[in-house]
Amino acid sequence: MAVDTQMTDLYKATLGGQKKEVIKYLNKHNKKIMGEHCPLTLLGDTVLHIAAYNNHEDLFVDLLGTSSNDLKSLRRANQLGNTVLHEVATTGSLRMADAVINKERELLEQMGMTHVDNSGELLLSQRNNSGETPLFTAAVFGQREMFNYFASKLAPANVNTHLRNYDGTTVLHVAILRESYDMAYKILQSYQHLAVARDGEGLTGLHFLASISTAFPSGSRLGVLRRFIYNCIPSDNIEPEFDSPDEGNEENPNSNLGNPRLPPNYEACMQLLAMAGSVPGKINRMIWDYFGRGCPLMKEVWVEKRKHESALRLVKALVTKDNSWQFSNPGGDPGKITTDTIALKHHSQNDDEGNAERTKIDIPLLTATRTGIIEIVKEILDRFPQAAEYINDSGQNILHIASKYRRREIFDFVTSMKLPMARLPRRIDNMGNTILHWAAWLPVKKDKEGNKVLHRQALPVRHPVQLEPGPALQLQAELRWFKHVKKVVPPHFLVHHNPLTAQELFTERHEDLLNQGKKWLKRTADSCSLVAVLFATVAFAAAYTLPGGTDQDTGLPVLLNDPIFLVFTVTDVMSLASSLTAVVMFLSILTSPFQEQDFRESLPWKLTLGFTFLFLSISTMMVTFAVTIILTIHLNQKLVMLFLYSVAYLPVTIFALLQFPLYITLAGTVKLSINILKKVVPSIKKIKHHKTQ
Repeated sequence: MAVDTQMTDLYKATLGGQKKEVIKYLNKHNKKIMGEHCPLTLLGDTVLHIAAYNNHEDLFVDLLGTSSNDLKSLRRANQLGNTVLHEVATTGSLRMADAVINKERELLEQMGMTHVDNSGELLLSQRNNSGETPLFTAAVFGQREMFNYFASKLAPANVNTHLRNYDGTTVLHVAILRESYDMAYKILQSYQHLAVARDGEGLTGLHFLASISTAFPSGSRLGVLRRFIYNCIPSDNIEPEFDSPDEGNEENPNSNLGNPRLPPNYEACMQLLAMAGSVPGKINRMIWDYFGRGCPLMKEVWVEKRKHESALRLVKALVTKDNSWQFSNPGGDPGKITTDTIALKHHSQNDDEGNAERTKIDIPLLTATRTGIIEIVKEILDRFPQAAEYINDSGQNILHIASKYRRREIFDFVTSMKLPMARLPRRIDNMGNTILHWAAWLPVKKDKEGNKVLHRQALPVRHPVQLEPGPALQLQAELRWFKHVKKVVPPHFLVHHNPLTAQELFTERHEDLLNQGKKWLKRTADSCSLVAVLFATVAFAAAYTLPGGTDQDTGLPVLLNDPIFLVFTVTDVMSLASSLTAVVMFLSILTSPFQEQDFRESLPWKLTLGFTFLFLSISTMMVTFAVTIILTIHLNQKLVMLFLYSVAYLPVTIFALLQFPLYITLAGTVKLSINILKKVVPSIKKIKHHKTQ
């Protein structure tokens, strides 16, 4: 659309909200600037549009007051189809919205059209190019008060026509998409039929929520500090208001707290105790209200927790209306095993990754499983445990999805349910895959040489291969997951071919990761062993260059009776022993055969011990260094000694911080090994006790 370049000064003045300059310009040029022949932007915005979306309230109201009595100009839309009321809806300014609607009503009355609708419904009903009315636009931009205001101006019978746009998306969908969960909940309260309303792609509001993992605690990766703050923030304890059997007694709001069978004085005591029990929570809330919101970090975590609580409240409300799981595909024979003789009929699993993807929309339960939102899964299964047996069009149940996407928390929750476990692990999908096949599955692609390599870009969000710090630990996570899923699979399913067994498929799909793990471990062990040897050399040399020297007559150290000398001796011996032990650990890694199963426990265990002893060697060596300085220079000032120890531990601190994520992951290996050892030791004791009897 052509733009009048002579209007540049007016455009700049309107953007800046310069009311005097804008009014002066309009009076001077005596033009219908707000008419259809005076666009100020390439999208055809008039001066009213610009004042509206820049939220210049005073300027906008004054412009409406000085505009001509032209209803057509007031309803003029830009190239996006937005009227000034659409633009006002984006700002949340009720003053501007009221001014527009009153202006339209005034013009209608002047034209004698009061019978049409003097509330401004004609302007409120105008849709833009996307089919959005101003009420819908308010929902898109999360303007709750504006949404309620527009809804109050519409006839109740006509509101439903404003709740969808041209592609079928509802106001509930857009409120969820922009993460305005409080607003979405209020919309659902007023228009409960939207709970099962589907958009143009057949998705409900619960589908949308099930695909937004960051809206829930399970999808938020908080650090140690943020997690601590998150847990300390008081909860709002908001619950859905649907299906409430009793709204309480209006005359006596506290009547529900008491027991009608108790005497009045006992009931009063119980109410007093209930109030006293809530005092600590109220004090905690007051503290956070006063101090917590002043800190940017605390405020950020506060907002995130409120978002999680609002989303969970909305889920509770939507789940009560969800019946998508009731229409299940019966699938094929859940117990039909494919052996070598008929395995060649199935090639789906070994084809490209695209064949494994679903072709139709899954129910919210399976969508939440795919994205790892345990909160939605629990909410649905707690209310409708039968939903766990749902089978999609690909013949897959919830365990297939959880197994493929490595959602352990969901997998464990479902397998802990007694009702569906007789069938779920035995299900074979339409492509001939058991849940163990999906536990063995990884996306691969062919490189330039035609070799199959790991396709990292195709990995699901929060996949262990993405989260673990190195290829060796990534392979370890995959081996653990495969073993974990294997526990719930019937033994005779382990020989099921498609055309490979699950174990063969695991080996094939993880070949590239195994090769990467070998290289990573060799590089790590090689570098660390070199560092450990250097520290062993320094510790060995320090043992023969004692601080203060030796007595020429006796050959004993001069500072032998100094208490600090004992610290020097102990730390130097510990440093030497630790570094040599670390060298042994790293050498054992370098000489390992690097078999696939070695990556599950053996190699990570050795790497953990190697890092531990190397860290201990560095720490004790730094103490030895600081003690040597103190013994040599004879420092007695505590502040100087403290400074020396601090400086000495600087390299140790830097090393610890850099290796902390890796070490935490390795610590999981140690913890698991200890747990296994605890299970084995009692068994050995029982055997010995039985033999003695």
